[in-house]
Amino acid sequence: MSKNASSPSLIQLIEYTDSNPEKFSHIDTSVLKEYMENSTKKYYDGKYYLGGQLQLLPSDPITMDRINEVNQINLEKEKTYGGQCNMWEYASIMHHNQLFECIQKIIALY
Repeated sequence: MSKNASSPSLIQLIEYTDSNPEKFSHIDTSVLKEYMENSTKKYYDGKYYLGGQLQLLPSDPITMDRINEVNQINLEKEKTYGGQCNMWEYASIMHHNQLFECIQKIIALY
């Protein structure tokens, strides 16, 4: 995402990818659906976790500052905990990293 790029919300990204499917044919956009579905679960309180780390409402803009914050949280957790402690945690981290990479690719094309 360029410095001057807009900061779309999850809702805006869903609307945009739905109306421009050809632009995203090479990117897995299922991350958007997964994040939105997570936000509807009672225990998520209407929010989702960007990159598995930062709790946002679907209407909150996904800014470069927020993306950087997720990256910083991931680095700090790696330093503090030294990585995953078992395969379940490893799988969870890899899944969230994959979702985070996909949403960044989507935002770059927004």
